[in-house]
Amino acid sequence: MSRKGKHTPSAYRSLVRESKGSADGGGRSIHAIIGDARRLEDPYYAALALFSLSSDARLNERKGFDTAKESLRSIDRVQRQWRKAELIVTLTKKVHGWRGDTAGEDMGAKRDHLYERMVDIILSMPAGKGPSQALKGCVKSFPQEYLPGLLEKAISNHGFVRDDVKAVLKAWAAHGGKEGSPEILPVKKIIIMLKGIDPPEQRSKLFGYLHLQIRKNGIDGGISVFREALETALSTEDGTQRLESLRYLATITEDRTELEALRAAVDAFGDPTERGRLLGTLGGRADRSGFNDLARDWFLEGETAASDVTDPFQRAAVRLNLSEGLQRSGAEEAGREIFRKALIDCDLIPRDGGEMQLRGKITRAAKGLGIELEREELESHSSVKENVIENEKEISKGDHVLALYNTYEGGLKPIHTRAVARAAPLCYAYGLDLALLD
Repeated sequence: MSRKGKHTPSAYRSLVRESKGSADGGGRSIHAIIGDARRLEDPYYAALALFSLSSDARLNERKGFDTAKESLRSIDRVQRQWRKAELIVTLTKKVHGWRGDTAGEDMGAKRDHLYERMVDIILSMPAGKGPSQALKGCVKSFPQEYLPGLLEKAISNHGFVRDDVKAVLKAWAAHGGKEGSPEILPVKKIIIMLKGIDPPEQRSKLFGYLHLQIRKNGIDGGISVFREALETALSTEDGTQRLESLRYLATITEDRTELEALRAAVDAFGDPTERGRLLGTLGGRADRSGFNDLARDWFLEGETAASDVTDPFQRAAVRLNLSEGLQRSGAEEAGREIFRKALIDCDLIPRDGGEMQLRGKITRAAKGLGIELEREELESHSSVKENVIENEKEISKGDHVLALYNTYEGGLKPIHTRAVARAAPLCYAYGLDLALLD
């Protein structure tokens, strides 16, 4: 509890409402209201209150700036990293329009100072979920000159590198399409920074994501980035990870030369199952990119690879994917032929339950190829029986309600989903209804 015994979130909102209501000259002075904001027990709400009050038109520019800086100093007193991150995101989004109606000539410099302070707080946070949440939530709000430091933070935030780096790269590319961000953070510099990421399969996919953002935003340098992505993928020792890295690269390119470079990489795989899967992925991407000649050639090459697969389950799975791809590319007869081979493979699969996974593939491929399968035929190939859930306990709606009251400002936040996730099992166990109050 805080001001006059009020719940802290309620006290914060009361102060903001009071400042707006007294702006016409009635009520308490803005300085008295700011004093109450400073005395809020929870630094989270003290920071929110002070930053909101710093825009009050009754404060001159210097006093407003001092109050905003005081708000940011309160962030350091927030102990839990996820709350600190949530607060940083909320305040960063407010900086762009801060004191917009009373902006002086040097207001841009003052806003830059606030941005710089926000970035410093993020960079000083210990590695973990906190800085990841803050970075992903507000990186697109920062001016481009802060992106190099944020990218370094993302790369060093072990356990969260992939999503954090992707967030910074997306913001960088969005700036690059409008403001010339590559001059602030050139593609060559990003390549050097990303080379420090391990393992190589993650590094390859991040190069691929950078290539995707470059292509979508019309930035130069995509060829060198794709080359790095491909070379890194091929250097991955684990065959499964190498395959997944190359398949990802296939999904983010639309260039014929790049697709052909990926096709050449197929020869690096000795396992025919992996070759067949990669050729199927490449064929599908070539078809969607309008290169039907490449698509059909690669689907048929995939069938050649599939014929060397010894495991009938894996062979059937590869062939079913290839048959679907051929059907989409217009080569329906070739697709039907491979589909029939897949059905024969299904007959060779041991009936131990694992073959049940193929039922959806069989049904989907047959529908696309215009082949009607009788139920008995489908079950003979997949050994799938309907699962019957017995003795399902019905839990009726209860006569009592558990209500969660929202004391947060703005839209849906992670704290809301966490609260619901914690309350739901309790409601289920005791037959309670769950109500959300805003």
